[in-house]
Amino acid sequence: MPTRICLQDRLRAFQQGVKDYIIKPMHVNEIIARIEMILARLERRQLELDAKSGKFTGQLRDI
Repeated sequence: MPTRICLQDRLRAFQQGVKDYIIKPMHVNEIIARIEMILARLERRQLELDAKSGKFTGQLRDI
């Protein structure tokens, strides 16, 4: 029964829009991988926003 309740809680959380759900215990390498994934996603979004706004993000010599 506890496993089913846990699954129901996770499914409800995803239905409500959570982006990720962490289950304990978790290995340190998994935490690092999750953080790296989030940072990469944020960097891609920032680059997309910069491109849309026309912001230059390179070196001055590249102009």
